[in-house]
Parts: sequence; structure tokens; C-alpha cells
Amino acid sequence: EREATIPIEGGEIRFRKAAGFAKAARPERLVLRRAGAEQSNSSLFFEDFAMLKLYRRLQPGPHPEIEMARFLGERAGFANTPPLLATIEVTLEGTQTPGEHALGVLFQYVRNQGDGWTQALNYLSRHLDDALVAGGAGSSELGDPDLFFLALARQLGIRTAEMHRALAECGADDPAFAPESITTEDVALWRAELERDAAAMLASLERTQDALPERARPLASALLARRERLFAGIKSLVAGGVAADKTRYHGDFHLGQVLAVQNDFFVIDFEGEPARPIETRRRKGSPLRDVAGMIRSFDYAVGAAVRQLAEARPAAEPRMRQLAEAWRQRAVDGLRAAYRKTMRGSRAYPPNKRQARELLQFFMLEKAVYEVSYELANRPLWIDIPLKGVLALLQTPDGSANGG
Repeated sequence: EREATIPIEGGEIRFRKAAGFAKAARPERLVLRRAGAEQSNSSLFFEDFAMLKLYRRLQPGPHPEIEMARFLGERAGFANTPPLLATIEVTLEGTQTPGEHALGVLFQYVRNQGDGWTQALNYLSRHLDDALVAGGAGSSELGDPDLFFLALARQLGIRTAEMHRALAECGADDPAFAPESITTEDVALWRAELERDAAAMLASLERTQDALPERARPLASALLARRERLFAGIKSLVAGGVAADKTRYHGDFHLGQVLAVQNDFFVIDFEGEPARPIETRRRKGSPLRDVAGMIRSFDYAVGAAVRQLAEARPAAEPRMRQLAEAWRQRAVDGLRAAYRKTMRGSRAYPPNKRQARELLQFFMLEKAVYEVSYELANRPLWIDIPLKGVLALLQTPDGSANGG
């Protein structure tokens, strides 16, 4: 509130209010609680008022989360993200990384019913449990809770598209946000990066194959045997270029990055993948990368729900997986249809249906390849989920990805 500047050795810490600070109603007494498990940040909640996020990995330069929150909330008028209230920056001199670093950010607290990941798991688990109790009838007719979640999936598609339209249409005079045409050089760079990541993923998979969980070994062998098909698929997708704009986008979009607020969603955490350099996270690209990330997140929800329920009912796992896949397909189809309809006419979405389909497939493959490498390094017990994802994307006869 005082917008204080605090001197420190070799620099200073600055506290600055954002436009939303004066509009936020503060209670007389602030109740503080620490957030639960986290990886790269520390978060504190001032109940019913604000959430303070402190960055533990400091990098110089404009922080993408602060940039995106300020742009969407103050300039583009996108209402479905928590308003930015204040920032904390530290200026450091005489270090290896001199200059301004984002140290923290204060967002308005939004009362919610949990994140999208929790909502998806709850609805899917309930659907599977009800269907099994009913002898599998749920595979053809979803109960009311499932129809409700499918409506939520469509709403998520609408809000995602509205966010992408705001990013594509409201920043023409700002170099950091101005849309740019996707060039053949852009596509070539994306393809080269995916080929590099795929080669590294296959090499890691080959080295660790024998140490993988038993259920994942046949999947690893199948993927290694399809090496040529994988690279053929990468080369064949969007081979003719893309007639669309590249823009800023979320960068780490999945079910855990949206809050369920009544029958709607608020988008949070615009910092991108914290392990990547800031300049990489601020790079423009196709917003369909976000859509691909969300679709892959539904695959993870299916894997997590089936695994959890199969611990108590191992004999029912094949049937549960069949039901869960049907549920996922309906949810993803609803999300994609709502997204396409809302994005219609936007330069950020290819008007050519084939280009749009292939670009989404390309980014889904990119995401699944990344997930395999991530799980190999961090959670080998989950490796079967992205392995199945990559294999599913290689099922078409010509080796190109299948959008699902």
C-alpha cells in the first residue's frame, strides 16, 4: 500500500501497486495460510482477499506472468483471470545476472471449487464407479454428473478461445504482444526442436527401458520400434506451412491451471514452464499449443482415475479404461468444438481446416514427447500415460499423428 522501496546490499526491493489494488475490497483482519505442495514458488493466501506468489527462481527481465496478467486484465478486459493487485521486484547490481528481477506478485483471491484437475478426477471417478455398479450401462448413456462435466468442458473451450482472442486482438501497438504471421522459418524451427527432443527422448527411453515399471516396458518397446514412423510423422505434419498468426499464449496450459468458479473457469499461472529461460517463455507461437496441452491433460486425468480405482478393483481395469476413454473423447470433442466456434474469424486460428487439424496434432505430439522425457526423469511410475499418448498419435497408416 505504501509502495515502499527497501535498500539491500547491491540493489533494492520495490513494492508497487497495480491498477486492481484500489478496487479490491480488503477485510479488516487478514487471515494468512501457506499453500500446500509446490515446486518452483512459494504461495501465501490472505483469505478472501489475495494470493501472494513468491518466485524462488529469479531471472532478469520482464516476467511473463506479470506481463500476461497486466495485459489480459488491464488492457484486454479478459475477466476470467484473477486481477493483478501488486508486484515485488528486486534490482541487483554486481552479480552474474544484473538488472530487474520479479520477486513476487499479488493477485486478487477468487473463491473457487478447486482446480480443473480435481474437478475432472471427481466427475470421472464418479462416472466409472456408477457405470460399474450399473453393469457398464454408463458406457452408452452418461449420467447427469457426466453431462454436467461435458458442459463444463465446452465452457473451458470457450474461455480458452476468449483468452486467445484477447491476446491476438488487443496488443497491435505493443511489440511484446503484437501478432506476427507464422512463417515457414517458424514451422521449420518447431519441427527441428521436436526432432531434437524426440531423439533425446528415444535415447533416454532406450537407456532406461529395462528399469521401467512392468506395465510400461511393452509400450516402450513399441515406441522404440516405431522410431522411423515417429520422425516421418513429425516431417509430414504442417508440411505446407500455416496461414495464421503467432501470438503470446499461456505456455503451460492444463487442467491444474484453471480454477472452477461456479459453472465457469478462471485461468491462472501465466509464468510458463519455470525451468525454461524467460526469453523462451515470452516467445510468441500458435495458441493451439495451449489446446494441445489441455487435451493431453485429459489423457492424464483418465490414467490417474483408472489407476486409482483399479487398486480396489483390479479385475475391472480393462472395462474402466474403456469407459474412461469414451468419457475423455466426449469431453475433448466438446472442448474442441466450442474452441473452434469461438475462435472463428481470428487470425490466430488457421481458416484452413486441414492446417488447423495438423497444427494441433503436431503440438499434441510435441507435448507427449516432452511428457515422456519428464516422466522418465521425475515419475517413472507414470511413464505409461505419455507412452500411450505418443503411440496413439502414430496410428494412422502414413505415420502422421492422429488428433483424437
